[in-house]
Formats: sequence, C-alpha cells, structure tokens
Amino acid sequence: MKFQDLQKLTDNLITTKNIQLPVLINEIANESCTIEVEVKQFLPITQKLSLIDMMKTIIVKQEENYSYIDYNYKDLFFDVFLIEFYTSIEVDLENIVNSYDVFVKLNLFEIIKANIPVKEITELNNMLNNFIKMFNEKEKNKTSIGNVLTSFAEKYGDNMNNAMEIIKDYNKQEETKIKKNKEETKKNMTNFIRKKSYQKKNYKNNKYKNNN
Repeated sequence: MKFQDLQKLTDNLITTKNIQLPVLINEIANESCTIEVEVKQFLPITQKLSLIDMMKTIIVKQEENYSYIDYNYKDLFFDVFLIEFYTSIEVDLENIVNSYDVFVKLNLFEIIKANIPVKEITELNNMLNNFIKMFNEKEKNKTSIGNVLTSFAEKYGDNMNNAMEIIKDYNKQEETKIKKNKEETKKNMTNFIRKKSYQKKNYKNNKYKNNN
C-alpha cells in the first residue's frame, strides 16, 4: 500500500471536538454563561515541535556565566501553551502571565486538559523532559572539572608543560571546591598549579644536590 493511500484513510478521522464550557461571570449572583470551544484531539508533530520551541524560550534563563531551567515557569506555562495549540481560544502571548491568570480564574486548565487525549499530553511532556535532560547535561559538562582544567591548561600554554599531568592528579576534594563559583575556581587552580610547580622545582633542586 502506498503512503498516499494510508494518508487518505486518515481524512475521516475525528481530530477535533466541540465542548461547552460553563464560565462563572458573577460569583456573588451565581451567574454564568456557556462558551463553545473547539479542542483538537491530535496535533501534528510539526506543531508539537513548535510548542516545545516556545516552551524553551520561556523556561531557559540566562545568567552572566551560566544558563538554567526555570521549573516554576515550566509548570505554569505548559498548560497555557496547551490552550494555545489545542483550542480555538486565542492566548495573549505578548502578556502570557496575564493569560495564565485569566485561565486560572475561569478554571479553564482542568476542563481543557480533560478533553485532550492523555497520549497527546504525555507525548509533549516526554519531548519537553527530553530537552530539559539534554540541556542540563550540556550545562553540567560546561562546568565539569575536566573542561575547567582544560581551559586553564590552554590559558597557561607553554608555562604549564605538565598540564595533562596536573589534570590527572587533581583530587576530588579540589573538585568540590571548584564547583562553587568561577572566581574561587581561578583561585584554587592558581594555588594548585603553583603548588605543583613548586614541588617540581624542589624535586629538581634536591635531585641536583644529591647528584653533587
């Protein structure tokens, strides 16, 4: 069977459904109204990737020397993007915080999510979590002891002929210290290198004295 034939089989599949949302507009008078919302039952992979890309712009925060994931933003705005991509409701993306507050007041998150197939939300969560895992591993590698030491070796160049020897000899206690902050890293490494150079110099001096 050709792919085109398979594609035709999907033409009559139900990919959206209309739901009636009761919205409380006056809590004191107990007045409410009903709005009709279209909810997609399936989102193409290209749109799923777009949703994840938009989440990336929200949850990745940049500081002076490092990047990190803001998990509060992840939890807060994932549902906002579900409404944006899966429903006919227009989200104010330029003021996404305000959109979140409005949806909370109207209790839309739980109602909308209950009408999106679980497998759709699960797939999106898996995609987002995979990105976060790779991002965290990448950031961890940036600050790993090997990379820090290698950058120091490149900086010292000819003045540190035994750079690889020092890298191999660097112990776990110093590794813990080096992770605290960048300035402390520079200080620790400088002292460590001086100590090694001093030991090496003394070794050569002692060897020379013994030979004489």
